[in-house]
Parts: sequence; structure tokens; C-alpha cells
Amino acid sequence: MNPFVLGGLAVVLYIATRTAGSNAYRASRNFTFAELQRTSTGLPNNPPPEAKAWLEATAQEVLEPIRRKFGVIQVTSGYRSQEVNTRIGGSPTSQHMLGQAADIVSPNATPYEIVNWIYSTSIPVRQVILYPPSEGNFVHVAIDPNRPAKRQFLQKNGAFAEWRPSS
Repeated sequence: MNPFVLGGLAVVLYIATRTAGSNAYRASRNFTFAELQRTSTGLPNNPPPEAKAWLEATAQEVLEPIRRKFGVIQVTSGYRSQEVNTRIGGSPTSQHMLGQAADIVSPNATPYEIVNWIYSTSIPVRQVILYPPSEGNFVHVAIDPNRPAKRQFLQKNGAFAEWRPSS
């Protein structure tokens, strides 16, 4: 699914699909809305329609290509309501609250391998952040609602710094 821009506003068409014989609504072939909005805070975390549309775009355009490359991808954080984001200490401007970001891990690749591969592709990411083991050992990916995508690559090591693949 590709968002399109109309009068400066990103508009995404949202169509929920159901798995045959299941009640699990899917954001994409391999990702359900339930896993993209799961939280352990105990707080309500139900995305509004626009955020749900962005979750679908994030799953289809960012997460699915990563899954095709590395196999199993676990989403450790996807959509966050403002309350959930505040509770976990997230950035007040987090793209998670818009449904445009996910934090991921894979048993088949290190976070560095995932970031290095994304860097070599044309996946429409606005931001990719490598969190090393000392910072949680995961990858943050955020879709860019604009095209061409901004493609900012960072690493967190205390503070955020620009990330480039090692030569």
C-alpha cells in the first residue's frame, strides 16, 4: 500500500483484511494489528483509524521486506497511545503515536545486520535507529509519509549519533 499526498496531507486508504476462518485482522500478510499495538502497560492502546492506516503501511512497506530477508521478525513496540508513550518514557514526538514506527528484533539477525541491510535497500524509512545491547539491542524503524523518504540512520549509545555502515 502506498500513501499518497493530497493538498499537503498524507492520506492512506485503510482496508482491513481477515484471515480465512479467523478473527485476526491483519495489517499485512505476516503482521496482525494485535501484535502491532500490544502493550504490557495495562493501559488502553487502541489506534484511531488514521494510525491504523499507518500501521498497515508500516507493516507492508517496511516490516514485510525485512521479514522476507531475515525470516521471523518480532515487533516489541508498535503503535502507542499518548498514555502508553508517556508511561514508558517515549519521545513526546514519537512516530509510534501515529502508527508510523515499530521496534523490532529477529532471532535470525543482529540489530546491526538488520540496519546494515535496510541501509542497502530503498525501503521508505524516515528513520532507523540501532540500539546496541547496552541500550536494549533492537532496531527502531519508522516509515516516511513523504516521498522520497528522508532515510536518517542513527545509533543510540548514550546520545544519538549518525550511523553509517563500517567499511
